Amino acid sequence: MSISPEAERQYWAASRGIGLADLSDGGRLLMKGSDSLDLLHRLTTQDLLALQPGQGATTVLTSDKGRIVDLVTCYLFPDHLLLLTSPGNSQAVLEWIDKYTIIEDAETTDVTDSTGLLRFFGPNAGRLAQRLISEEAEELPRPSSPGPTAWASRGWGWKPRRRSGSRPAGPRSGTKSTSVSIR
Repeated sequence: MSISPEAERQYWAASRGIGLADLSDGGRLLMKGSDSLDLLHRLTTQDLLALQPGQGATTVLTSDKGRIVDLVTCYLFPDHLLLLTSPGNSQAVLEWIDKYTIIEDAETTDVTDSTGLLRFFGPNAGRLAQRLISEEAEELPRPSSPGPTAWASRGWGWKPRRRSGSRPAGPRSGTKSTSVSIR
């Protein structure tokens, strides 16, 4: 199999420096309330009750017939949950969770249109993410691979900085990554 020169350049840039992928096409839901984690635990296949604040896990949201509604990545914070859904599926996930929110203290909000998600790849990804986002950003651990991830609000001051000679490395390159979700 032949690899294009551009793909090879992107790979080396990300593996030795920094690559970037815009993952904003996926959905983002915010869950608040004291019963949120328990409710989500009952609707999915993962043991979410074992999560500690600052941890994340990928889980399958299932229908009452055991069919897959979506593959969701859940991050637990001290006062809320952040759910990352498949592209175009945030509304279906929101409606499915709302269907089973009866007496639970749980509120789910779709923040997809007011947020974004960027993933930085490479050995310098963490340092770049820290420089690009404000100090008020929350850090998200990656459930399936090493590297820090951050969830930051646009209102908190997302300030991309350009340096002379900097070039984007392209999406899906490299092995280490950092994600920044921008509100």
